Amino acid sequence: MKIKSQTGHEIIRCTDFFDFLKKTERMQRRAWIYRGHGNRGRQWRIESSLFRFITERPGMIRRDWWSARERAALIRFQQGAHLHLRHLPSPDETLSWLALMQHYGAPTRLIDFSLSPAVAFFFATHTASPSDEYSVHAVHLKSVAAACFQLIRPKQGEVGPGDYYTPIDEEYCIGDKQTRDFIGVFTSRLNSPRQQAQEGLFLVPSRIDLDVEQWLSNIEPDDVEGHWREYRFAHDKNSYKRDVRQFLRIALSPAGMFPGLEGLGQSARYSWFDMSKDYYPARRRDN
Repeated sequence: MKIKSQTGHEIIRCTDFFDFLKKTERMQRRAWIYRGHGNRGRQWRIESSLFRFITERPGMIRRDWWSARERAALIRFQQGAHLHLRHLPSPDETLSWLALMQHYGAPTRLIDFSLSPAVAFFFATHTASPSDEYSVHAVHLKSVAAACFQLIRPKQGEVGPGDYYTPIDEEYCIGDKQTRDFIGVFTSRLNSPRQQAQEGLFLVPSRIDLDVEQWLSNIEPDDVEGHWREYRFAHDKNSYKRDVRQFLRIALSPAGMFPGLEGLGQSARYSWFDMSKDYYPARRRDN
């Protein structure tokens, strides 16, 4: 079932994880990006960890300090990162630095997405408790790039095929005043192991407080019927258990999404849901 939300994006109801895969299998590979949401007590919007960090602490950080604080946090990280890491981005690769900061737990304006719907589903359930609802957002890449072309490099006359644009680092004006509202797509030149495993990339708003959902609702679809979809899952007392078990049945392991020791720990967490009979206790035999 498909309905329209208040923000204009399409809401598609899914009965379970397998139904979700069936509904997304016809979507062109690498043409869409996905983000999973576990809605804990409120409807989580598509927004950055930095915006949530600031707005969930009202009165602590004045709005006119935001740009300077973002620049200062970036500089402090750059000054100390060489003590812990051998391979670092170039000084002018601002977005790559933000991606590195976010990887190690700092709030940034980067918003995580994945090219894989299954990975996005994993994070929807991973951040939810069994009583929570969860969903997966899908955004059409060419529609975002076409909107960026219109906003950053407009030309006279009708926009044609191939008129797409990916903003460069300098156009985001990190740490300075921004006069244009746009959202770009960013892929790191050098992925972290986690980004590589999760097929990760980012949506990046030009301002910390730019309303991402409002911006997406105002752009036009490019060669698709709808450029922003949200897959919402049936919610009842058994849905979380069913969806997680379906996910594990197709051999998608958290160990692959979290490389290294972290993946081993996450895999141990999910082994509690494994349906293999090897995990059942042996029955006692009476002599």
